[in-house]
Amino acid sequence: MTPPIAAGQAVGLGEALEAPPGMPCFAPHKRPKGPPAASPGLVDVEAFYSVEGRARQQGTLRSLAGQFAGIPDIVSLSGGFPPAHLFPFTGMSLQLASGGTVTITDPSAVNASQQYNFSLRGYRPLLDWVERHMYDMHGPPPAAGHQSLITNGGNHTLEMIMALFMDRGDSLLMEEYSYPVVTESLAQPKGLHAIPVPIDNQGIVPHKLAEVLSGLKVAAAADPAVRFPKLLYTVPIGQNPTGCTITAERRTAVYRLCQQYNLLLIEDDPYFFLQYAGGPDAVPGMHGLARSGSYLQMDTDGRVIRVDSFAKFLAPGLRLGWVTAHPKIVEKLTMIIQSHTVGPCSLTQVVTVETLKAWGDEGLDAHVRLVQREYAQRAQRIVAACERHLAGLAQWSHPSAGMFIWLRLQTVQDASEIWDQLRAAKVVLMPGRAMHCRSVDPEFRSPHMRVSYSNATPENLDEGMRRLGEVLRQHAAASQPAAAAKHANGIATNGSATNGAGMLLG
Repeated sequence: MTPPIAAGQAVGLGEALEAPPGMPCFAPHKRPKGPPAASPGLVDVEAFYSVEGRARQQGTLRSLAGQFAGIPDIVSLSGGFPPAHLFPFTGMSLQLASGGTVTITDPSAVNASQQYNFSLRGYRPLLDWVERHMYDMHGPPPAAGHQSLITNGGNHTLEMIMALFMDRGDSLLMEEYSYPVVTESLAQPKGLHAIPVPIDNQGIVPHKLAEVLSGLKVAAAADPAVRFPKLLYTVPIGQNPTGCTITAERRTAVYRLCQQYNLLLIEDDPYFFLQYAGGPDAVPGMHGLARSGSYLQMDTDGRVIRVDSFAKFLAPGLRLGWVTAHPKIVEKLTMIIQSHTVGPCSLTQVVTVETLKAWGDEGLDAHVRLVQREYAQRAQRIVAACERHLAGLAQWSHPSAGMFIWLRLQTVQDASEIWDQLRAAKVVLMPGRAMHCRSVDPEFRSPHMRVSYSNATPENLDEGMRRLGEVLRQHAAASQPAAAAKHANGIATNGSATNGAGMLLG
């Protein structure tokens, strides 16, 4: 994935392990005037940086440690790294659910699991696995020279990306219903303008995106205060919250629009491994997903920032993921993660790569098939429960990936209207308005609900939909005379959501 360094090419900090000793050049950045301009070849990612992103540099200590690591006969007296003989663990043994044991006794691996990160972009054996995996699964165009960085998981990766590119008042394009962490924990607190992009059950609607972009371009040309967006954020497969998966034709059209309007595209794809369009009896496994399609696969000019995670196909408790992008983006993200956390957890990096080595490609394929089959069965069960209990009350599509089914309730204007009844019935789902770009707008209404089928028992999946159906029927019966009385008294209704406990399905 990493091309050879050509004569005169700058050496990024990500390659510091292999680079000869020498301090990196910390040249000052000048903020360009106006929006980034499209250009042939690789995108000029530096033109997209935020004020913070431009100021971010690698710390001297981490830079020195990375530059001299692995060089023979080095006497290092610079860093406060504890001596290995004081570490508590001399070996580790992990029991695999599939049978067998992962035994970690090699002193270099045992010591690395308890030491600070020496490798700036992550534990070298795990980084090697990730880069081979990205080439095998996605085959990004070599001209863009994409690199990868091990991270502390998807959420932290997204936070770093926003810090690198976004200033307060900047505009962020995102699917109208989107991952709530981005809308609630990133966009709103950072003062970003979330611009909704219409989606349906096949993902982003390209001609609608084109209309949004055209309108924004006109507005930015007419008013210098209007900031044209830099980024498009999307969850393309098993989308959270709607569960939709974008088609290959739409993916191509969206990428072309990003080229036309010179946008960077954040491809947040944690559910990539959770694809099961053929049902539980025909899951694709790892091998079936290889080169199945991604924005990274078509990224000829280095504008895609792909975010992956070990959370959904291994374990969320590992708190590990990776990002693959333009080398300059990876270089800056490396600076950020080293200053935030000194890199991801060494212990979980070693445990993860040793598990992957013990499985081998065929063992990992078997594990992914197991995961896919489980989710495919759960998808069938939740659809069957909806058919039994919600016919005439809601609409939905059969999920082909991920862990969510998206309901459009037919008897309410806003799903928050029935929150108190759901709480009384002891079933809790996510109201759609909480995951919309306009969630802070008190006038916004959404008849949608997200149902997660990832953790509840089969019995509870059915019981949850039964309770939801009963609540909807009771609400419909009660709302007709209540609505007539309120209309007569001139009273406007405004649903609100409150916290509650019960059967957690969403």
